[in-house]
Amino acid sequence: MPAEPHAARRPPAHALRVPSWAHARLEEVFSADLRALAALRIALALVVLRDLLSRASDLTAHYTDAGVLPRADLFAHQNIISHWSFSLNLVSGGAFFQGLIFAVAALAAIGLLVGYATRLMTLIVWLLVVSIEWRNPLIDGGGEALLRLLLFWGLFLPLGAVWSVDRARQRTTEATATRIASVPVAALFLQIVFVYWFAVILKSGPEWRFHGTALYSALSLNQLAKPLAHTLLHYPGLLKVMTFGVLALEAFGPFLLLSPFMNARARIVGVALFASFHLGIWLTLGMGIFPAIAGSCLVCFLPTSFWDGAERIARSARARLLKHAEPPVPSFERSAPTATRASATNALRIPRAASAAVIALLLCVLWWNITTVSALRMPEPLAHVATLLAVSQRWDMFAPSPVKDDGWYVVPGVLQDGRTADLAGVMRGDERVRPVSFARPRNIRTTYRDEHWRKYLENLRHADGDQHVDLARYICRRWNGVHAGAEVVISLVILYMEDPALPNNRRARPRGRTLAVQSCA
Repeated sequence: MPAEPHAARRPPAHALRVPSWAHARLEEVFSADLRALAALRIALALVVLRDLLSRASDLTAHYTDAGVLPRADLFAHQNIISHWSFSLNLVSGGAFFQGLIFAVAALAAIGLLVGYATRLMTLIVWLLVVSIEWRNPLIDGGGEALLRLLLFWGLFLPLGAVWSVDRARQRTTEATATRIASVPVAALFLQIVFVYWFAVILKSGPEWRFHGTALYSALSLNQLAKPLAHTLLHYPGLLKVMTFGVLALEAFGPFLLLSPFMNARARIVGVALFASFHLGIWLTLGMGIFPAIAGSCLVCFLPTSFWDGAERIARSARARLLKHAEPPVPSFERSAPTATRASATNALRIPRAASAAVIALLLCVLWWNITTVSALRMPEPLAHVATLLAVSQRWDMFAPSPVKDDGWYVVPGVLQDGRTADLAGVMRGDERVRPVSFARPRNIRTTYRDEHWRKYLENLRHADGDQHVDLARYICRRWNGVHAGAEVVISLVILYMEDPALPNNRRARPRGRTLAVQSCA
């Protein structure tokens, strides 16, 4: 019997419950192609694997009790981490246990990459990424926060519906819908645009709003600047225009991603603009994984027409290759065309309870973001829940104004034979005996081993004195672990050489600030 007409038009259980006149528009705005979600899954897995590889090179220094932040000191300072922050890494301070967690996280990320038991792998990756990040929050930035948030919202999404081992194991030839409109999709999209909307509100300094010098100031930071940044400093007029352009993009660009009119075209334009923006950040500034994760997550907005076009191009290219590689098949032997996917939306059902939970979590995230730009405060129990779920966030990069606190570290140490050596190389994995020099390095970025060390040292100079002592003790242990006799260090001083940037690409005379004096006995 044919399906009942009214039943066929009944919206699925998970659909957005809104008046009929707005339903179609909202469904268009908050729908995602399943291939876009699969691309997001792949992007998340690749970023996680890349980040784990980078972090593993500093396993002892950043994650063990023999490193720069022993667990006892992490517990003692609530300004670093809350009691409500979850970290499995805190169970043990040994390198083997930390390495085990990293290995499990990497295996789960590979499972996520290929789409094997996708939801379970997403859960494991999210839990371990949060655990690793909370073990040493001093090395985390905006990119790490965005990564764990995207993984969190991914728990509610069909990331493995296509292009996955899960899909291949279903062994079905039935046509499936290409899109899904749901509350979790809306939460994912809104989380991404919150990054830009609240970032632009926090950029309240005169360098952003009136003078247009914010990008010039940001590119003047030698600890962040790449070669292209130094080149752009010769064009202050262009940077002024680009400064106001960044504000305009962050304020109005999200409306392209969520446009109810000409949605597909608007999304493609929005993705292109934001991807170009993050590419520009990656080319000019060392910002850790932020450009990679912020740029790649935009694939979730790419509409069905984009993926259909990409598949047509791929099929055409494959056909041309096969045409040259194999003899032509007689027309009577050609197989019948395969069934195309159904173009319907809302093929995958999400339980009402899950949708209700996502709505509550999304409101919590919105409330948290509002507290970062206003005097409004979140009730303490709700704040504890947000912290426990690792959905806390603040998008204040280069806000309210770019910092001008540029500089580098010098660590003079007195050796057993009376010589003085610069021990700062320990933080770069270089324990050679080097003379102390207070001259400005030709490239300050080379004085940091990687972006995790740079972020740690950036946070360190604003941290409590106890964190300075932790670093000093780590340098003592590390140096004396590879040196003996006359080269053993008996005391050291950690100096931060302040080198503030001035207008017109000028520099003031560097000034040393003592952070710690430590005996290595």
